[in-house]
Amino acid sequence: MTKTIKLYSILSALLLLGACGGSELQRGQMSLTQGGKKVRKINGLTQEGDKVILYDDGTWRFEDASRNKPVDGTKPITKKGVAKQLVVRLVKKKYKGAFSGESVEEQLKQYHIFRFEIQNPTNYTITALKLEVDITDAFDEKYLSFEESLVANIPAGGTYEFEKKIEFSPFSEKHKSLKDKTLKDIKANVEVDRIKLAN
Repeated sequence: MTKTIKLYSILSALLLLGACGGSELQRGQMSLTQGGKKVRKINGLTQEGDKVILYDDGTWRFEDASRNKPVDGTKPITKKGVAKQLVVRLVKKKYKGAFSGESVEEQLKQYHIFRFEIQNPTNYTITALKLEVDITDAFDEKYLSFEESLVANIPAGGTYEFEKKIEFSPFSEKHKSLKDKTLKDIKANVEVDRIKLAN
C-alpha cells in the first residue's frame, strides 16, 4: 500500500509539473506510443529500493522486466507481496524425552519438535526464507519463540516441509506447560521476515 501511494504521489507531481511547464523535469522524460496514445515515462525508486518506470497515464512497471510477471493477472508483485500470500502451517508437534536419542549426548537432551508445512500459491519459485515463529495457546499467550532460516527450492504452487527442534528447559514453566500439549491446544503465529525469489 505504501509503495502504491508513493508511486501515485510521484505521478501526480509529474502531471502537475508537466502542466506548469516544468522544463527541468521534462528533460528527464521520454516520449513513446502506448496503446495508440503518446505517453511520457520517468524512472522512479520505491521505498524498498525497487527501480520502477512511471507513466503519465497512471500506470507503472518494474525496470527489471522479469519482475513484471503477474500473480493475479493484472499487477506486478514485490517480495512482500509473495510473502503475504504464503501459508505456513504447524502440522505436527511432539516431545522427545531423555534416553531416546541415538548418541549418548542426545539421550540426555529433551526437545519440543515442531513440523511445519509451507504452501506457495504464487507463480514464483522461492529459494530462501527467514521466518519468525511464536508458539502460543488459543489466547495468544506465548510459550516460546524462535527464528528459522531456510534455503530450499519451493516451486510455484508447491509445498515444503521442515522440522524445528527446540531444546526443552526444565527451568522454564512455559516449557513445562508446553510439554504435554497437542496441536489442538496450541497454534503457531508465523511471520515471513525475509524472502528470496529465483531469478
